[in-house]
Amino acid sequence: MTFDPSSIRAISFDGDETLWDFRSAMKKALVDAADFLSTKGLTHAGGEVSTAWLRELRDEVAGEPEFARSPMEEIRLVSFERAVERCGRNDPALVKDAYDTFMKTRFGAMWLFEETAEVLAALHTSYPIVLVTNGNSNAGKLGVGDYFAHLVVSAHCGLFKPDPRIYTHAAGLLDVPPAVVLHVGDHPEEDVAAAAEAGMRTAYIDRNGKGLPAGIAADVEVSSLSEIVDIMNIGEPR
Repeated sequence: MTFDPSSIRAISFDGDETLWDFRSAMKKALVDAADFLSTKGLTHAGGEVSTAWLRELRDEVAGEPEFARSPMEEIRLVSFERAVERCGRNDPALVKDAYDTFMKTRFGAMWLFEETAEVLAALHTSYPIVLVTNGNSNAGKLGVGDYFAHLVVSAHCGLFKPDPRIYTHAAGLLDVPPAVVLHVGDHPEEDVAAAAEAGMRTAYIDRNGKGLPAGIAADVEVSSLSEIVDIMNIGEPR
């Protein structure tokens, strides 16, 4: 199906790695947390506290059924509880300090991609925009919260990508059918395939040139958010 930008009445955006650099902040936060625990003399059966080990504990917690719909903050806190326990310590204060160290860097080191604010400002003049995210990054603290008509956060609405119902929910908040919404995201399954299944048109942002896997296709593929402004003919008569 040929993509017709004139059919679009609203735009949906993913957050992490689409609008802002989540990955770099997460890596730095894990380094800071691992260093903090190491300075407290903690070691576990497998060796020193490392970023890889902390990541494994987080994934372990997130994969357990009881945490399937838990906020990211709770999952992270429990992972630090396990880290301290598996290092042979029972120290709630140390858990809190490790968690606070992580979260301070996690949010403090976040930054928008260079073109994000300009792109949102341009699109905002012509379309209602919604943020659809499984994450816990704060658009307001990053200075772009006012561009969104709605924030659809998994922990708040109870729907998690790649469940296509989260996109149906977003379209409902915008009071438009999914077919007239363009969703922009970086994840092949969670953004492109899931939004398409909900009936939205899709734009895949591919900053690293990896391309989409076989069996998944987007209506539009771009390497920069700025291309969305060009594709949507912002500034031209609609």
